[in-house]
Amino acid sequence: MQQHPEDHLLVLPEVEKITKLSKSTIYNYNKKGGKYHVEDFPKRRKRGRRGVGWRASEVFAWVATRE
Repeated sequence: MQQHPEDHLLVLPEVEKITKLSKSTIYNYNKKGGKYHVEDFPKRRKRGRRGVGWRASEVFAWVATRE
């Protein structure tokens, strides 16, 4: 997927607001091998040593497939 210049990493509260999903659901969707793993849900990306984020373009694209 091509990254656009305005594309940035979203923090968890932003992803929750955009997707209308809870924190636990988002992490369950990302958990490989988990009962609730969703293959096409955007992958977390590292934001420094301790933080993670989700690429904005991937989150919006995922939401568009759900509408």
